[in-house]
Amino acid sequence: MNFKKSLLWLSLSLPIFLVDIIQRGFAAFAKAKDFMIPNMEQALGIYFITMSIGVLFCSIICDNFNSRKILLWSCIIGGIGMSILPFNYVAFGMIFGMAAAFIKISPFSATLKLKNTPPAMSVVPQAIAKNLAGALFILVLGVAFKSIGWVTSTSLLGLFFILSGIYIYFMVPDDKIEGWDWSIFKVIVKQFKFWHLMTYMFFMSGMYYLVVKQFYPAMVKIGITSNEAMTYMAISLLISGVLRIPYAWLGDIKAFGKHSRFILMWGGVIGMSLPLLTVANYPIPSLVLYTLTNAVHTPTYWAYHKENWGPEYISTVASLGFAFMYLGSGVLYGSWTS
Repeated sequence: MNFKKSLLWLSLSLPIFLVDIIQRGFAAFAKAKDFMIPNMEQALGIYFITMSIGVLFCSIICDNFNSRKILLWSCIIGGIGMSILPFNYVAFGMIFGMAAAFIKISPFSATLKLKNTPPAMSVVPQAIAKNLAGALFILVLGVAFKSIGWVTSTSLLGLFFILSGIYIYFMVPDDKIEGWDWSIFKVIVKQFKFWHLMTYMFFMSGMYYLVVKQFYPAMVKIGITSNEAMTYMAISLLISGVLRIPYAWLGDIKAFGKHSRFILMWGGVIGMSLPLLTVANYPIPSLVLYTLTNAVHTPTYWAYHKENWGPEYISTVASLGFAFMYLGSGVLYGSWTS
């Protein structure tokens, strides 16, 4: 069991890494019609909205079943959805979106249930995996996938999803916690902190994806080569991944008082929204600001969940937050905002 726990971060980071190859890597280049799979922007819009619906089911399931079983089946279904992408972007968005809804929650909630360590720091490995996935896609995987063909590439990704689910099933301990009760819904709907979190999740994710797709075309437009633009974006993802560590630490030690997480969360939203005003004319400075501020979110809001609602209800509240989060992504990222 000790050996398994020592590798808990690795097993639970794998599905996050694979989902964010799609969610961050593909999203960054969805507007690059000469590079990406056709209709990728529309596919991601469907994916985000489907996830916003799918995570509602997570609210009960993730707090009442073992994460390893949830992730096994989610990875199998996600792998099937991934392989469909080149043939039917609507089916991909719906199937992969439903599977990803669970994959986006269980790897984080399982860690916070199994470990009694500072909450933000305990989920930093999974948070970094999100950035690493996007950076590797930009630097290596995107070009490699295109060169071998998107049908082969998405099939391989689908296979890796399934294998990661099997690996998790045998590596992650039982994390089911007794004590969940339906009355939680009556309690949270009356709480200001709950509605504050829902509002934050909507704008945080929506603004992230609305802004990120602007950088590549803006850099190319001012004369930066395609390869240079991709490199800048990859560096941005890697730096923001590293910055998750000090931001998580600042939240855990309450560096700004008892409202430290609140300050960090909304400071991050404002900071990564400002590039919308400048990216068209100043893409590089805008990318720098975006890099410094978007790193705040993942470890901070997961710690906020555990801090305010405890391990028994962490997935329940997180699932509702993710519904708002991906609704914001679907609304603000969708092609109607282009």
